[in-house]
Amino acid sequence: MTKVFTKEEVFAKKEFFIQQIQQGKTFFYPTDTVYGLGCSVTHTASIKKIFSLKQRGKNAVSIIVPNKEWITTHCRCEEKYLALLPGPYTLLVEPKGSLDLVLVQQESPLLGVRIPKNWFCDLVREAGCLFVTTSANLSGKPTVAYYEQLDKSIYDGVDFIIDDGVKDSKASTVIHGITGEIIRS
Repeated sequence: MTKVFTKEEVFAKKEFFIQQIQQGKTFFYPTDTVYGLGCSVTHTASIKKIFSLKQRGKNAVSIIVPNKEWITTHCRCEEKYLALLPGPYTLLVEPKGSLDLVLVQQESPLLGVRIPKNWFCDLVREAGCLFVTTSANLSGKPTVAYYEQLDKSIYDGVDFIIDDGVKDSKASTVIHGITGEIIRS
């Protein structure tokens, strides 16, 4: 059975958890909106595991990026939408150059990027990697507000569960980073 860790336990073993993030372990973790499932984007097997746990199919997932500068360097995005970050938004942007995130994007020409305002996401930033982020529910089911709501297959399937109390049940607002169209609010 997967062990549940609190924020205090994570900070007490901070270097351990940074290493686990870097090594591609899968996490159930808090964001500034709902709980998410995630792992480093450099670990293909972990990304595939998350798709399998969510029963996701071919729908793309988003990534947590370190800062706005990363987005402007690697993607096309209008400044007025970039100004929404960090916060409870996912921007759909157009990757440019040699950015290769095919497994994350699936067949979409767009990439979802987030910079959540949350302590765990700060830890991800410290780990120095891009991090897959998707809501911690089975595809098509309601979002998860606390870890006890997790589907058993997800609970048993992730490497780490991080408990940060009850979260909002409203996922991030998804905005097209070029046109400003609100895809989901």
